[in-house]
Amino acid sequence: MRAETAIQQYRETARRWLEAHAATHGAPARRGLTPEQDLALGRAWMALKYDAGYSGINWPREHGGQGLGALEKLAFEEEEMKFGFPTDYFAVSLGMPVPIILRYLTGDWVLERARAALRGEEIWCQLFSEPSGGSDLAGLRLRATQDQATGDWRLDGQKLWTSYAQYCDYGILVARHDPTLLKHQGLTYFWVDMRAPGTTVRPIKLADGSDHVNEVFFDNVLVPDRSGSVRWAAASRSHWKRW
Repeated sequence: MRAETAIQQYRETARRWLEAHAATHGAPARRGLTPEQDLALGRAWMALKYDAGYSGINWPREHGGQGLGALEKLAFEEEEMKFGFPTDYFAVSLGMPVPIILRYLTGDWVLERARAALRGEEIWCQLFSEPSGGSDLAGLRLRATQDQATGDWRLDGQKLWTSYAQYCDYGILVARHDPTLLKHQGLTYFWVDMRAPGTTVRPIKLADGSDHVNEVFFDNVLVPDRSGSVRWAAASRSHWKRW
């Protein structure tokens, strides 16, 4: 009973804070904005949440979060959704790629990326689907070829239906490094710089006029060896787990 009361108090406090910012950052403030202006408002909203202690609610404190539980996170998000804040741009970043790199990588660079993502300063995408494979992740064809002299990798191929890739700084993807193995093997999970030479992002115009999904082409894109080499376990966790 005490836990339920604590969650309810947390919800009510969050609701009052959200109500105080709805006019300047919620649905009323978004009317008539261009996509670029809406994204800028979204970044401002994420920074405001971070400073107020409402970002990374259930992330560990050492990762820049609040160290609370899933119930607090759910309570806040249920209230936040009522006001139409511009959060869609950042959902993939904070739901899949960044938690995965925090799990498998260490060091200041990773913590810097986590903080930047929480504040809306950087956006990540997840590049899994391909034209020939759809949701069959293990059937992907994007190739990763390693330079045996340097250890670095080159990516060649295409990804499809990547949400908000046109705004992203980084992405995570799975590529096939050994086509001779069974389809669930020979795969490597990389993080990539979405502005690296050879990377082309093309928005796809949908029937409703929106273009938040994209096709992404990799043409001999260099990925330094320090950037990759997490295998299928990470890809499976990223594909199915939701934070």
